[in-house]
Amino acid sequence: MGEKVEVILGKLGADINRALNAKRQRMETNTRESFEGIDQKMQQAWNSHEDAVTKLNEDSAQSFMNLFEQWNLDFQKFREKHEKLMQDFQHEEKIFQQCRLIQNQRLRTIRQVHEQFLKNLEDLEKKNDMLFLGTQNELKEEMNKLRRKIMKESQQQEMVNVRQSLQSMLF
Repeated sequence: MGEKVEVILGKLGADINRALNAKRQRMETNTRESFEGIDQKMQQAWNSHEDAVTKLNEDSAQSFMNLFEQWNLDFQKFREKHEKLMQDFQHEEKIFQQCRLIQNQRLRTIRQVHEQFLKNLEDLEKKNDMLFLGTQNELKEEMNKLRRKIMKESQQQEMVNVRQSLQSMLF
């Protein structure tokens, strides 16, 4: 009987060993499959993360490139406007200088005309003074001649009157 028990125990030990081996193999298979699933999921998560980071980098790089291009365009427009303003300013400055030169010339002309007017006015006043003095002298001469003539006529008349009075007294 001991042999039977030994055989039964051997069979039972073999069955237990087989069951344990089968369980161990199933557990190893399940564990391997779990690890493979986890590994796949982690790989997918990692790839997804890398793809997201790559897309984020590409999108950010594209956004920065667009911003820098726009900045360059804006800066170029600013530079062109600045150059145009400088050209306009220089043009206006030239026009202002020309106007200033013309105004200075006109002012000099006005001064010359004014000075000439004053000189002509002074000459005219001298001429008028001379003419007045000449006329006054002529008038004095004429008055003196007239006075002499009146005096002469008066004397002649008086002489005639005296003669007549004498004649009337004598006759």
